[in-house]
Amino acid sequence: MRLFPVDVRYADKPSQEEPWERAAGALEGLAAGGRERGGGGDILIFMPGMFEITRTIETCRRRIDADDLVYFPLHGTLPPAQQDAAVAPATRGKRKVIVATNVAQTSITIEGVTVVIDSGLARVHRHDPQRALNVLRLEPISRASADQRAGRAGRTAPGACIRLWTTTDHARRDEHDEPEVLRLELSEAALQLKSMGVDDLRGFAWIEPPPDGAIDRAEGLLRELKATDDRGRITALGKRMADFPAHPRLARMMLDAAERGCLSRAVVWAAIISERDILAQPKQSVLLKYLEKGEPPSDVAARERLFNDLKKRDFGLRECQAAGASAITCREVDRSADLYIGVCRRLKLPLQGPDRTIDLLHALLTAFPDHVAMRLDPQRLHGAMPGRRKVMIDRETVVREAGPLVALEVTQVGRKDDATTNISLCSAIDPAWLRELHPELLTTETMLAYSATSQAVEEAEVTSFGGLELSRISRPPTNASAAAELLAQQITAGTLKLNQWDDNVQQWIWRTRFVAGLFPERGLITYSDEDMAVIVQEIVGNAVRFSQVKDKPCLPAVKEALGWDDQQFVEKMAPESIALPRGKRLRIEYFADQPPRGRAKIQELYDLPDTPKIAGGRHTMVLEILGPNYRPVQLTTDLKGFWERLYPELKKELKRRYPRHEWR
Repeated sequence: MRLFPVDVRYADKPSQEEPWERAAGALEGLAAGGRERGGGGDILIFMPGMFEITRTIETCRRRIDADDLVYFPLHGTLPPAQQDAAVAPATRGKRKVIVATNVAQTSITIEGVTVVIDSGLARVHRHDPQRALNVLRLEPISRASADQRAGRAGRTAPGACIRLWTTTDHARRDEHDEPEVLRLELSEAALQLKSMGVDDLRGFAWIEPPPDGAIDRAEGLLRELKATDDRGRITALGKRMADFPAHPRLARMMLDAAERGCLSRAVVWAAIISERDILAQPKQSVLLKYLEKGEPPSDVAARERLFNDLKKRDFGLRECQAAGASAITCREVDRSADLYIGVCRRLKLPLQGPDRTIDLLHALLTAFPDHVAMRLDPQRLHGAMPGRRKVMIDRETVVREAGPLVALEVTQVGRKDDATTNISLCSAIDPAWLRELHPELLTTETMLAYSATSQAVEEAEVTSFGGLELSRISRPPTNASAAAELLAQQITAGTLKLNQWDDNVQQWIWRTRFVAGLFPERGLITYSDEDMAVIVQEIVGNAVRFSQVKDKPCLPAVKEALGWDDQQFVEKMAPESIALPRGKRLRIEYFADQPPRGRAKIQELYDLPDTPKIAGGRHTMVLEILGPNYRPVQLTTDLKGFWERLYPELKKELKRRYPRHEWR
């Protein structure tokens, strides 16, 4: 609790320097300054993790020549004696510089601190949807956390807080930290609760209720990983998984690797998977150098060998940059691997063995069965995932052949309607492994399917893994009638076009609908979707190949959907054409949403006093009157009015332009 005022200061401008360099600069300024507010007490520097703490102390010692400054690291993994030394009062004449993680923000009381230097960063557990894991991410702290840190400088005397970010940056930060239950995938927490005997997660008294569906997703994943049974109770395997300070997927992978004799490499794989990519910009040409001949290609295996190569060189900055790797991320991976090794030793799991990549890929597949995808073509980057979801495969992957793979990163790019799913960090797998490790997810069914390549209906034996098609064997259909029905469905849906389903067919349909609307008492069909499906089936007959039907006549089948009397009634009420007085016939066009229309030159309409009517006189058609050049000069339903009012003036103009034509 802050009792005294704290003078908060911000950086003048954004900086691209590493946080330890900025902190050392701030401390250097304090050491050179006078006895301003907070200038005489101990100093607390907040850094996000152990690596940054070490670099901060090294940088401060190198840059600041001050005999009175004594440096102490402070984080949760230090032995109690070293933590006690960090928080103990300073020796007379000495000024303590405690470089700490968030553990000093709330958990530990440190007397004598009057200056806080805050990097504004913290490592936060957050769900990474790309890798389906909870990971530690370096993020800016919230304004509330910043205030809490600043308060450490005002507990015993007036103090100062130097924030290594600008006021503009501060205004953009979240006001409060997001509750952990809202930013994490809950399978890890769910497994821990079940290991303590809490089976009813919905009845558990959560401090902050989980989002809708979060518990269902967590329990579904635990069942898939065999950590719980069908009733949600923890299994013996689940109890062993709960001993790992890791996501259940990684715990399952490491336990499976221990049984296969490849645990010493699996801990590195787990660290590589859980941390940021060690390669800032992965290059296939670099990764291919780290593949071993005869083993399935794997982006993870290539990164592991690159990581081990860089580790031999102490993750030197120059060596890492030459390989396109991040030295900081490599060190984070190394720390995570050491953590997992310590857990494995505590659990007495064997770290020695043949360490074959093929066994590691088996272990990986046990943990990520829902990340199986297919590369469909070695020449293209297109792929598929369960649910017929199309994906794009990272062009820098070392998996270059067609076949199944495990993709550890799945990313949605773009807006919802136009989103593209990209997959990366891939490893090739053998289809036989799927049957061996997850037989419950494999299904084989025989179905009829239309092949766009052969334009025929085929019988297909399809083997799928969790909804992802792995293989398809096609053969001629044994049920000809069902195959013909499927072919008819392709035609009805518009996938296939019959050559003789032409304008004559469409005109008949519109003529019939026109008559049906004027004479509802006749009960004529209107060629609904159901009617069309029956007609197309009649045309298809027992054919299973489109070539057998594409040129068949269609109009007879369409007409015969009506009885003979009804056909004659349509012909009479909605004729194709009518006779004109001078011997020509006026062709009538019918439309879906417009009245019937006839076109004729003016001379052909002489001696026709009124607009023709059809449908037994119930409907006056539209006349499109054409000039000698066959261009429309008038559109009317009142031919008599045209002759009386418009034609006299129109004739003068047309006669002048076309004197050789007959004009009355």
